[in-house]
Amino acid sequence: MQAPARSTAFEEYLDLLIQLDALMREGQGDSEQADRIRDLMDAPWYKLTGVEHAVISEASADLYTIWDTDFYPRGNTGAFDSMLRAEVGRLAAEGQIFELLDVLRKFNKQIDPYIVAMFRADAYRVLDVPTVAIEFYSLALSFESPANRAAILLLEGLQLLNREDKALEVARKLISGGKLSLDLQVVLAQLFSDFVQSDMDAIQSCQFAIKCFRESKEATARGQSKYSELTAYLPKVAVSVANACLRVGDKTSAREHSEFAIEKGFASWGYAVRAACREMSEWNSSVADLKLGIDHGLEWDIAFEIASADEVEKKNYQNAIDLATRGLKYVSTSAVESRFHLTLAMAYALGFHAVASVQYHLSEAARLDPNNTTAVELLQNVRDSKLEFDPRQGNWNVESSRNRHIPSPPFHSLRMVPSTQLVA
Repeated sequence: MQAPARSTAFEEYLDLLIQLDALMREGQGDSEQADRIRDLMDAPWYKLTGVEHAVISEASADLYTIWDTDFYPRGNTGAFDSMLRAEVGRLAAEGQIFELLDVLRKFNKQIDPYIVAMFRADAYRVLDVPTVAIEFYSLALSFESPANRAAILLLEGLQLLNREDKALEVARKLISGGKLSLDLQVVLAQLFSDFVQSDMDAIQSCQFAIKCFRESKEATARGQSKYSELTAYLPKVAVSVANACLRVGDKTSAREHSEFAIEKGFASWGYAVRAACREMSEWNSSVADLKLGIDHGLEWDIAFEIASADEVEKKNYQNAIDLATRGLKYVSTSAVESRFHLTLAMAYALGFHAVASVQYHLSEAARLDPNNTTAVELLQNVRDSKLEFDPRQGNWNVESSRNRHIPSPPFHSLRMVPSTQLVA
């Protein structure tokens, strides 16, 4: 069935429902705070569409079952007889979500609690209600550990909801727990790399990314890839891990992972990252790598972006300006153009203290991509100082800014898992 329209009233009511459910789990369902939430739920309820009413009603009933011990009796092995299995499978295959949820409630004592939780989670995932889906993926993990598929989809949902702190907490718990599947190791390698890019405990996250990637490679070498759906993504994950290593200054590991990407056929980005790993004395080799990357499909603008950012780091500011200016001729998106202008601003600032040029390029970078937070913050710093420019003021750290320039490939591991189907 189609997911409901995500109206403001729907989101508001769902958020209040989750808050109320959390209080009820803590035994505070009769508290004044719970009553205040119930009062707030009246207004959005009357603004919901018919389909939204139906989804909210199902979610309300199902969330209640999480803390109702009678619904999920611990130690229930769940006979799950063949007729019931066939019926649940049929409803899932036909996309009859409400009917499926109803069956799971009626026959919960006959179905393994892990299976109930997973079907529920998948159902709300299909209904595009990730806030509820992650509650049931979390529940599934409490019944079976490591529940690899539940873990992957829980992490996906948390990132989708921008709950990176919780995703990091779950990922750390998983990595310190039991045996993980190859697919989950691949996902965790990418996820910890993403955390490095977000400055979330960067050094430890990078170490975890390296560890998960190494174990993924070793499992693949042992022939376990035949049981995996995600090993084909390993070369792309290698580039993300390499970028993470660059972010924390570990060029040796960055080069090692970029070499793997090149060896396994992801040569365009592999050569690009290897170029960024090289020291000043290896500039000719760096250029050669960028040319090889272009030969393997790397976009010209990306090559110029990496090269110009390298020159800023190496304090060859005029070279950086020349390369970035040339790169502007090849830009494919406003985001890339914005990053070129940021590179130019950095070069003019650190090399020449050219206030007017710095302000112009920062203004262009912020205009072209409002999400370029580095440019936006630096522009504000320059304006606040009334153009009394001093590169020691504000965030003019060359290494951190240069690493922000290194782009990641157009890839995200947590989108590898199909999101529109129910899987038992």
